[in-house]
Amino acid sequence: MTMTLSGIAGTAGGIFALTGLSILLKPDAVRRAVSAFPRHVWIGRVLMAFALVWVTAIVLRAELGRFTFVKPYLYVLTPVAIGCVGWLLAELLAPRALGGLLLLAANPVLSTARWEDTPWRLAISVAAYLAVISGTFLVVGPHWFRRCFQPALATARRSAGLGILLLAAGLFFLWLAMGPYHAP
Repeated sequence: MTMTLSGIAGTAGGIFALTGLSILLKPDAVRRAVSAFPRHVWIGRVLMAFALVWVTAIVLRAELGRFTFVKPYLYVLTPVAIGCVGWLLAELLAPRALGGLLLLAANPVLSTARWEDTPWRLAISVAAYLAVISGTFLVVGPHWFRRCFQPALATARRSAGLGILLLAAGLFFLWLAMGPYHAP
């Protein structure tokens, strides 16, 4: 499966636009969901399992040199790691797992953007680096999730501002997907 910058921008644009619309249309429901997210154990376990499977897939495709002998053991170690992390690290697991997914998602985005011959590739590259910075903060300090989103959603005016900002970002990435990134 080959990733295209158009597909990446379309996916990011859709996520941003839908999130912005959700905040604008149902701010109280979004506020409750964001407040409950850090302590939601099962969402954390699902996101963490997805992240660990993604890492396993990367390692299985990588050239490990003298450590290649480890690859067959990953089929057993990955489910064990998923079980252990889900059991032992349940506290604030959801923000940590989200941070890990943000870190993982940046690599294919940057790898795809590198080969595009358009100055607009910098827009998606900047977004990927912002995802890396955000992901690092969430993995190292999961309390940052609540510290960032509670003030942003504290009042109706702030919620509307965040919703408009996310909707605008989503529309921008959708424009990139259909315009400058679209393959002829």
